[in-house]
Amino acid sequence: MMPTVLDRAVRRYGWRRAATKAPKSLVRRARRHLDNLVEQRPWSRTAAAIRHGGFTLDQTMVVSDPVYGTQMIRKGTTDWPTFNQVFVREDYAFDHTSPRTIIDLGANVGYAAVYYHRRFPEARIVAIEPSHENVVAAEVNVALAGAGRAIDVVESAIWHSPSRLRITNPGANAWAYRVAEAEPNDESAFGATTMPMLMDEFGFETVDLVKIDIEAAERYLFEKNTEWLDHVNEIVIELHDRFTKGCREPVVAALDRHFGEYDEITKGENTLFRRTRPLVSSAAG
Repeated sequence: MMPTVLDRAVRRYGWRRAATKAPKSLVRRARRHLDNLVEQRPWSRTAAAIRHGGFTLDQTMVVSDPVYGTQMIRKGTTDWPTFNQVFVREDYAFDHTSPRTIIDLGANVGYAAVYYHRRFPEARIVAIEPSHENVVAAEVNVALAGAGRAIDVVESAIWHSPSRLRITNPGANAWAYRVAEAEPNDESAFGATTMPMLMDEFGFETVDLVKIDIEAAERYLFEKNTEWLDHVNEIVIELHDRFTKGCREPVVAALDRHFGEYDEITKGENTLFRRTRPLVSSAAG
């Protein structure tokens, strides 16, 4: 095994302290050409997965964690702060009751899906992301985590109806893409997906956990056609009222209609809404 500078920093400082250090100073001393890694196991499989996704080590860094495994971070993007939120700060560390079915709406580069897979290895996970570049990175991270049989990555965006959507800010940071309904002649438009469509495609009669981080589009998702909530046990959502007014109201109104009594717990930027009386879970058939 060929240790990276980060590996040595982990041994010296401990994982959590090393992971919070700015990566640029570490990367400068850890640049190695991809071809030099391909024949050196176990790094050969990591390098092969990165190459298969169309990346090189000049574009990426690889971080390994004894709990969450190996993941790729694209340099010069928001992947590092996202990684820090998910794996270091553990912003999704709510107390769940062993979910068997999970849908990740706004999956970015797959870190949250991998996090949930490591916590709940028996769960079936579907991850939805509209950005093609993020989807490719998510597929690499799922492969690096050895979670290919447990996680499906779908290139689309969630909406309240099967509309045509577009990314309204294609030049934004990787964690900040927003979508809206497209004009009929918009060549960049793509087909939206809906929760009923996902549940039908993947055989989810009940969804134990829905994670939602869709950059203020929650105000549209929960605006109408919310009957799918009758089949959901828990939602972890980042509400974006600090950027766009009116995000929380439709979410809470829909939960009042479909959940009835529920618990609400906030941790960092995320809020957990959990049924007081959970539905009987069902895994994919």
